[in-house]
Amino acid sequence: MLWHYAFARHWFKVNLTTSLSGQLVETGGDEPGSRFAVNCDIATPMRRNGDAVYAVDLFTDVLVRADGVSYQVCDLDEFDQARSQQLILPSEADGAGQGLTELTAIIQRGGLLPFLPRTCPVGPLDPPAASPLRRVPLAQVPLLSTGNRAAWARRDGRRHP
Repeated sequence: MLWHYAFARHWFKVNLTTSLSGQLVETGGDEPGSRFAVNCDIATPMRRNGDAVYAVDLFTDVLVRADGVSYQVCDLDEFDQARSQQLILPSEADGAGQGLTELTAIIQRGGLLPFLPRTCPVGPLDPPAASPLRRVPLAQVPLLSTGNRAAWARRDGRRHP
C-alpha cells in the first residue's frame, strides 16, 4: 500500500509503503543505499482551487529506510538544473530549501514515523481497486503554470520573478 501525505503548510509530501497489514515495506533496487520505505518529495505546499488540490514537485527527494532515521537526499542535480532553466521559481527554490531543512531535522530526531500517523493513522486495509490513471498535457493544467505559481508566491509573501 502507498500512503500519501500532503500538507498545506509544509514544503514536502511523503509516500509511505506498507503491506496490507500496515507493516513498513522497503522497496528499491539492490544497489547499496537504494532501498527505502518512505519517499519524501520536496514540493510546494498543497493548494486548492474549487475541487482541485495540487502541488508542484520540486525534483529533490529524500529516501528513508524502514528504521525511520537512515536517509539519503537524491536528485539535487535535477533541482539545480530545473532552477537554472527557470522551471522553478526563486520563491519555490527558497521554499524547497526550507522544506529540506525541516524534513531532514524531523528524520534526524527520529520523528518522521511518529509524525505521519498523527496526520492519518496507518493500519490494516481492504482497499478497492485503483481508478485508471489518466495523463493530460501540462498545457491543460493552467493552475500549474509559472504565472499562477508566482501568484501563489505573492499570496504567501515570497519573492517571485
